Order: sequence, then structure tokens, then C-alpha cells
Amino acid sequence: MQNNYPRIYSLSTIGMKQHFNADYLFHPYRTDFSGESGSGKSMIADMIQLILVGSGEFKSATEGNKQRDVKGMLINKKGHSSSRGYIFLNIEVSPKKYYVIGAYIEGTSNAAEMFIIQNGYDWDNLATLSKPILNKDLLIDNKIDTLKNLCENIEFARMKSFRRKNYHQILYDNAILSLDLTKDETLKTYAHILRSFSRGKGFKTESEDLKKFLFGDDEKNAIIEKYNEEVENISNDFHEHKRYSQEIELINDKQVLLKTVLEKQKNYKTTYKEYLIKKFSYWNTFKKKTTTQKLKTVEELNFKKNELQFLENEILKLKIEDFKELLDSKKKNCSTD
Repeated sequence: MQNNYPRIYSLSTIGMKQHFNADYLFHPYRTDFSGESGSGKSMIADMIQLILVGSGEFKSATEGNKQRDVKGMLINKKGHSSSRGYIFLNIEVSPKKYYVIGAYIEGTSNAAEMFIIQNGYDWDNLATLSKPILNKDLLIDNKIDTLKNLCENIEFARMKSFRRKNYHQILYDNAILSLDLTKDETLKTYAHILRSFSRGKGFKTESEDLKKFLFGDDEKNAIIEKYNEEVENISNDFHEHKRYSQEIELINDKQVLLKTVLEKQKNYKTTYKEYLIKKFSYWNTFKKKTTTQKLKTVEELNFKKNELQFLENEILKLKIEDFKELLDSKKKNCSTD
């Protein structure tokens, strides 16, 4: 299983051109910076490079940028004899456990001073902080103080400046960096590779900027071995991300289809319900009408029957009377004879 620590949790700036006082949180998987030309995107890569390698091997990753030296990153304030600034990284070494590493810059020199912030007093074995340090935490009365004064006055943690080699030795001993950058050749190689990534040539292993570092001593071989391992990890992450994206897209398509089917089913049920109601209403009305007509017909039939019966009775009476008259007539005739 891939180890996600240590990782850069955030980059903070104080008094830097185009960034001023800012805190940039980094996503564990990927962080993109976008903006117009001159908005300070490439400067972020330069600041990270400066924090990791120091000012001795620092060169701007932006090719042809003659003004991007170390002190050129500072905001020039009119009426101030010297500008000051800080750049630092919160390194998350385990969940919610941090070290801070950074650089202090003055406008009078291109040599940055490296510093570390931790929670203890042992500088060989660093003690983690329970929360990240933000730019406002290093401002005294909302002003940018010197590194010396800041180290003496900071109260919530321990802060100390170091020479470059001591700084890199502590980072290596505490597993913040996986390479021992106290060796000049290793540092130079590491700085070149960082700049190669910063220029966007990153994962092309055939790049001429990297080929010249693939030959030499064991340190260089160790660097390229780690580089290839990271290339493979990032490539795997990319393909996995692509596969996940395709699966998400497929799920979204299925969700749209399912939504359409449910909508149509709902419309069908509504239409069928209306049909049943109308059918019931029709047959119920038809039944009532038929029943009414039937009752009326039965009444008429009964009336006719009664009327017929009455007529039959009347006819019968007439017949009887006629018969009586006939008998009486015969009797009279017989008497006369």
C-alpha cells in the first residue's frame, strides 16, 4: 500500500510579490494553480524549490527569467531601506501531525536563511506540531520581523535558523526528505530535477534535462530510481483516475437513464390512473343511465299490462252481458211459443 506521508500540507507566503501574505492548502492527490501570465504560478514552484534546496543551488524554473533571483521575490516597498519576507511549508508527517520548514529572505541579499519550526527542543529528533502554522502566526503586531527576533519571540512553538547543510541533515534524519542533500552533487542533481518538473517536462523520461543525471555514482542512481518509481506511481494513479472517471461517467449515464425511466413510469401510472377513473366514471354513468331506463321501461310495461288486463276484463264483461242478453232473448222466444 502506498504511503501518503510525509506530504506538503500547505505553502505560506509573507511579503512576497504577487502572493503577499497567503496560505495555499494542497490536496493530497493533486493541486492545480491557474491564472493569467504574470499572476505568480511559476513563482510557487520557485518558492518550493528554494525551501527544499536552499539559495545556493536555487535557479528560477522559468527559462529566460532574469529578474527571478531570491531577493527579487520580495515586495519592494517605497520608503523602506530593506524588504523582508518568509516562505514556508507545513509538512504533514502523519494525520494532523506537522513540521514547518522554510526560508527567510531580506532585500539586501540573495542568500536565504533556512529555518525549522517544531514542538520540542531536540533538533536532532523533531517533535510534531498538532496544527499547521499559517502566515498570520509569524506576524508580530501585523508586521514582518527579522528571523532572529521571530525565533526569540515566538511562543506557541520552537523556531530556529540553520546553515544549509545542518538544515538538510535534519530533514534527512527526520524522513522529511528521502535524499541526503548535504552532499553537494546530490543537492545539485535534486535541484535540476525539481526545475525540470517545474518547467512542465516532468514525466518524460527521455528529457535531455534529466538524462545527464542518470549516469554517475550511487547517489544519482538512487535519485533516478526513486524518480522512476514516482513516475510509475503517478502513471498508475493517472490510469486509476481515468478508470474511476469512466466509471463515474457510466454511473451518471445510468442515473440519467434511470431517472428518465422513473419519470416515464410515473407518467404512465398517472395516465393509467386517469384512464381507470374515466373508465369507472363512464361505466358508472352508463350503469345508472341503463338502470334508470330499465326501471322506466318496466314501469311502462307494467302499466301496459295493467291496461291490457283492464281491457280484457272489460271485454269479458261485455261478452258476459251479451251472452246474458242472448239467453234472455231465447227464453222470451221460448215462452212465446
